[in-house]
Amino acid sequence: MSLQKQPRARERDRQDRAADKAWLALCRYVDDRDLMRCRCCSRKVTRTIRVQGNRLERHHVRPRSHGGKDTRENVALLCKNCHDERHVTRELHITGNAEGILTFEKDGKVWTS
Repeated sequence: MSLQKQPRARERDRQDRAADKAWLALCRYVDDRDLMRCRCCSRKVTRTIRVQGNRLERHHVRPRSHGGKDTRENVALLCKNCHDERHVTRELHITGNAEGILTFEKDGKVWTS
């Protein structure tokens, strides 16, 4: 029995690697664009702090499960606390365009970045 991958599996591997490279390039762009700051609370996180757990996370404004794409307009940096408020407690609502203005709403308060 041959250990070589089937042509379809090799093609999937190539596609996965290309997608990984595109995602990493997008992450670098978003980090630079957002100046390593949370778009919601403006908390600045350095690379040293990121290692200790207080990190920035990349958030899809429109979730991928609802048709959101890995694009500059749809991905923004949020600190772990703000990201958890969006996804875990669902207290924070985010709308807008990450390349332009994002609108945040929590407990009846609305602000933009």
